[in-house]
Amino acid sequence: MLSEAQRLALYRRFDPTHRLEAGEMDLFVGRQDGAAHVIARELRLGLEPDGKWVVCGSIGSGKSSELVHLGVELARDFAVIGIDLVESVPNVDDLEPAEVLFLLGAAVVQAADSLWGHAIDPARIAELRSAFEGLIPAERKVDLSAVFKGVSLFVAGALASGASGDVVKGARDALVGAGQVAAGVAGRRRALPGPTPLGGLTRPLRQGEPDLGRLSQAVEALLDDVRAYRPPVVLVDGLDKLTALPAIKRLFFDNDILFGARVPIVYTGPVTLMVSTIMKQAHRAFSPRRLGNLVVRPPTVEWAHPSDAQVAASRATLCRIVERRVADLDLTLEAVFAEGVVDRLITRSGGVVRDLVLLVNRALRWAIFEGRGQVDDDAAEGAWVELRRELEITLNSARVEALRHIRTAGEPDGTDDSLDLLLQNYALPYSNGRAWFEPHPLLDGLRPGL
Repeated sequence: MLSEAQRLALYRRFDPTHRLEAGEMDLFVGRQDGAAHVIARELRLGLEPDGKWVVCGSIGSGKSSELVHLGVELARDFAVIGIDLVESVPNVDDLEPAEVLFLLGAAVVQAADSLWGHAIDPARIAELRSAFEGLIPAERKVDLSAVFKGVSLFVAGALASGASGDVVKGARDALVGAGQVAAGVAGRRRALPGPTPLGGLTRPLRQGEPDLGRLSQAVEALLDDVRAYRPPVVLVDGLDKLTALPAIKRLFFDNDILFGARVPIVYTGPVTLMVSTIMKQAHRAFSPRRLGNLVVRPPTVEWAHPSDAQVAASRATLCRIVERRVADLDLTLEAVFAEGVVDRLITRSGGVVRDLVLLVNRALRWAIFEGRGQVDDDAAEGAWVELRRELEITLNSARVEALRHIRTAGEPDGTDDSLDLLLQNYALPYSNGRAWFEPHPLLDGLRPGL
């Protein structure tokens, strides 16, 4: 039976708001369709020296963990510049493309100083500031010093002492030997004074505008400074959190600002980029990497035919995610969960990694409330009912009809309502060579036809 201290420790270990850091890669469970190993191989072989990739999928599908894993893999050979947009700005939906480009430049300055102990030419930093100030209307005041301080870097743990794993250790040893790691770098995301004031500050810009070209040249000059001692790679996490369709169009389709820099860049992107008609428009600018959810049960559409082996492998992957977090506290699945409970939670998660973590978290909380020494069937049922109610609150008639179409056709109808269902995780993408979509299992039986 679990003690109170053990239950609380497990509850904190299954925190759905926490993203794995580079020093926690022992908890990372690789996927057969993961993007990190493919992108890393393309970069190491020189196939895409200035490539642009977007890893797209549902919120909580594991894109951020893939990006951190990629950063750890690349740290041995590249100067990895990881930008966490969610921690850097108040709202990613408000970002303009030029602001993302400026944040890239600011992150280069921060990474060079705090990760590699390299002082970038002050004149180049001043030019970046001046070029960006030229894009901000005079009536809008902004302290660019606060912007530089507020840029949040990740993957710093790959270069820090105390990070776990042979790859991390090898990366650090390689950089220390080259004299490129500053002393005292934190193993987790850098503590922040607060997000930057960015988000809708720049005036409307057109592709090819001279002032925009000046900003691009300023960023290139900073990257050149890094190239002098190590090839840079930029990882940008956070654009997968876009929820407004106009913002997605503005950042990914209206211009090529995000894809113009002469440096490999990997973005996380919203799930709507997985819809075929949208993806075709975007192929000109970047190489998409779909991260579908893990298939945990037979599909609702007749033409999707995942094999029994695929379903079994997916469920085993999700079980390992739970098992590793439990083992990190020197416990076993059998000690924590009653028989069959983990299987039930995996099915209800729909194969969304973060939803599985959230379900375990809520089930543990239920067990703590009830004073249970183990997570049993009642706790699993309580977690499912709680999360289902949260979805039901905003399940209006238009969303129900769009979900019924997805359940029958296996794909969204292309309307804004159906795309919104993807952005809010009411509907989930899957793949076995061909992509299909289904309502989230949390909604099972909530309305007729769901």
